[in-house]
Amino acid sequence: MAATQSVRTTQFSPRARQAVVDLLANARHAVNDDPEAAHRCLDRVTSILRPLFAVEEPGAGEFALGGLSPWQLRLVSKYIADHLSDRISTDNLASVARLSTSHFARAFKASVGCSPHSFVLQQRIERAKDLMLNSSEPLCQVALICGLSDQSHLSRTFRAHEGCTPAAWRRVNRQPEAA
Repeated sequence: MAATQSVRTTQFSPRARQAVVDLLANARHAVNDDPEAAHRCLDRVTSILRPLFAVEEPGAGEFALGGLSPWQLRLVSKYIADHLSDRISTDNLASVARLSTSHFARAFKASVGCSPHSFVLQQRIERAKDLMLNSSEPLCQVALICGLSDQSHLSRTFRAHEGCTPAAWRRVNRQPEAA
């Protein structure tokens, strides 16, 4: 580790440790019946444990040990948002971050918690949700705008992430037009 970096060592109280154990147990029990509740539990565990793995560097804020620097993460995130309807490869993202593909993939996962491919899919699903709520575009068009090959690809990916089809999600979440 460089002399300018230090790993923060945070001691957690027995109460915090018990909270993590309880949250993980709740997530394990909820994963099949209520995936959303399981995700909330895991998000809370992540927020409790994050300080344990933080790295401090003067003037740079915090970032994950072995992860991308804040400027790399910012550039990669912007690239993904700007090119969501295009094919986005890990090679493209690595070149944006000025790293080799294998180093980038490891650093990205350390920073974000998932692979670049998974992150791009999550962003595409979020864009699809936004389009389904705020436009009347047909699902086949939503799929193309989000960089998915067709409506079937959107449906499979959406169901895997959200647990229901895009059409069902749109029906439940879309507000009726104001009269």
